[in-house]
Amino acid sequence: MCDKATKSILFRTALVACLAGWSAIGLMSSARADPVRIGFLTTLSGPIGLSGAEMKRGLDLALEQLGGKIGGQPTEVFTVDDKGDTNAAVQGLSELIDKDKVNFLTGPVTSNIVMAILPAVAKSDAFLLSPNAGPNPAAGPLCNPNLFGVGIQGDAIAGAMGLYLKKIGKNKLYLMGQDYQAGWDMLGAAARTYDGPIAGKVFTPTSQFDFASEFARLREADPDSVFAFYTGGAAISFVKQYAQLKDSGQVSAPLYSPALADPLLFKAEGDASIGINIIDNYNPEAKNPANAKLVDAYRQKYQRFPTHYAALQYDTVMLLDSAIRAVNGNLSDKAALRAAIRKADFASVRGNFKFNTNQFPIQDYYVLQVKKNAGGELTMAYVTTAAENYADPYAKDCPMK
Repeated sequence: MCDKATKSILFRTALVACLAGWSAIGLMSSARADPVRIGFLTTLSGPIGLSGAEMKRGLDLALEQLGGKIGGQPTEVFTVDDKGDTNAAVQGLSELIDKDKVNFLTGPVTSNIVMAILPAVAKSDAFLLSPNAGPNPAAGPLCNPNLFGVGIQGDAIAGAMGLYLKKIGKNKLYLMGQDYQAGWDMLGAAARTYDGPIAGKVFTPTSQFDFASEFARLREADPDSVFAFYTGGAAISFVKQYAQLKDSGQVSAPLYSPALADPLLFKAEGDASIGINIIDNYNPEAKNPANAKLVDAYRQKYQRFPTHYAALQYDTVMLLDSAIRAVNGNLSDKAALRAAIRKADFASVRGNFKFNTNQFPIQDYYVLQVKKNAGGELTMAYVTTAAENYADPYAKDCPMK
């Protein structure tokens, strides 16, 4: 039996405990994390659609490994095919921001798409995490707090190749590329860092697939190396036609490129791709745990190695996952979220990775060569590291610090 004083104490204790419980529930409710809404704006049709489809595989695999949640929060993905057209990209972006209310944008394949949508992104509340495209102006004077170049800065990957060609003693370089922003950036950077005699420079329309007349000019120049930037279907045509020239003895210069060959193109290119030297910030043979996890899962699902496009989109999701966890799912605090993304506190499949002041990467670049392994499978075999902790030269022109 309890006396009245004891009963009063027990009542007050129970009441305090009850109120504390309701208070805790209220705090948990007010601190409940926000759902994550992703706008996946990429090229899924047209000549570059192969690359966009591969990026979607990287996105899907990352989400699968995260249990469908980014940062531990419910996640919804809204997909838009920009068709490689800037007008379609701007219209699609407007729908993603105004109608779908996305928090984050990702997926652009080409630099012209990023340049087209950047003004609207800069005025929005959404962050664009670009897994591939990284146009020069966006890394320099047009850099923006809402843009993160997670994959590459277009100039840097070719700049690293130029340094490598100079290092190995090439002295008569020929340049060929597609006539749009990325092509201009790539060829310009390779020429600048190579800093040697240029035997010729040719730009071709993005819709061009027959290079007979351009190859005639190349034969006349007789270079000791060719740096070429072509993607998607154009890359397949370029590689096959160049291989025919080599087989017939009309040219002998080896090919160097950031994009001419990868596991996505092997089936179409076949043995014509053997011997091509690829510069990349992703080495599929890298031994770090994050890459081993990606490669094992990807090969099991798709029966081949992941490409650069899939790996960088996968990395982008994992970066975002780390940032959202760091802010406990609070997406309304843009300053804290931006700081968490800039910190890049995640295990990249690339190994070394950090953001420069312009929010573009400082990372390593590798030389890979297309070879056949013991099982007869075409692979991207690691040759050497072309540049370590390489940064693009445009950060100095970015007003962000």
